[in-house]
Amino acid sequence: MKKKFQDFYKRLEEAGRKHFYLFKLPDEEISEGFLLGKIKDIPNETERTFDPEEDNQKIFKKVSDNYITIKKIQIRKAFSFVEDKFDDNYLTKKYRIENVHYITFVTFDFNKNRIICGYDSCGDLLDKKKSDKELFEFIYSVTGKDLKYEFLLTSNHIDNIRFLQNCLAYSISNKANSFDFANFKKSKANFENIKKDLKQEKYKINEIKDNNPDFDLQTNVLYNAGIKTAIADEFELLNNNCEFYYFTDVTNHISYFRMRFNINDSSIITFSESITKEELQDVFKQID
Repeated sequence: MKKKFQDFYKRLEEAGRKHFYLFKLPDEEISEGFLLGKIKDIPNETERTFDPEEDNQKIFKKVSDNYITIKKIQIRKAFSFVEDKFDDNYLTKKYRIENVHYITFVTFDFNKNRIICGYDSCGDLLDKKKSDKELFEFIYSVTGKDLKYEFLLTSNHIDNIRFLQNCLAYSISNKANSFDFANFKKSKANFENIKKDLKQEKYKINEIKDNNPDFDLQTNVLYNAGIKTAIADEFELLNNNCEFYYFTDVTNHISYFRMRFNINDSSIITFSESITKEELQDVFKQID
């Protein structure tokens, strides 16, 4: 039972609420054999204790099927907003402070020649610049190389996701050139009701978009008018930021979660702590 729980926890830990970056793997600099040599002294994750006192500041590796993942575990304080309090001419913000496992990780995917890396985006007071700096310092400490990070995420990947039947895209921004930007939004659906309908088999996951057209960008009149204008005037319209709800039953039960794709820094942000690795991979398989 203990091992089963630990395995489930690791599946959450490798997905969950995170800030991911996707880069092309610079194969002329990093080969699988080279990396295995660099990390030979890092203990396997099977040796992990799952004891906060023991695991703090520890680094572990996992090697399987042309995938190599290295993660650093820290115990940090997370800040969650509770309430605003007004007292005369003062506004006080109240936060709840909790100790959490904070994961910094990098996965080298030699099957698709890409790097997936990131960190936990926990707490309202997260310093993104500091977290980014720590992440890339961690990758350097693992590889010993100053890698050239070529962005992997493109506007085409947003389009691939946006047209999926199990995806409801409710916010998107795009640009026609360096000066023309536009943002479009749709109302958010009651996603628990959609999940309930799916469980009652009123329709299937691959019919979600057809059964909930009012909550998807494909029925946004202005957005579609912009696409038609771009086609008619022969200029390229690039989607550069998209937020959506993704439904999946890859773990044999129906779940959904919110994500944000941003091609400006090749990042993916997840907003739910309960996403498992399998559910996240169901999204990543859409990305070459």
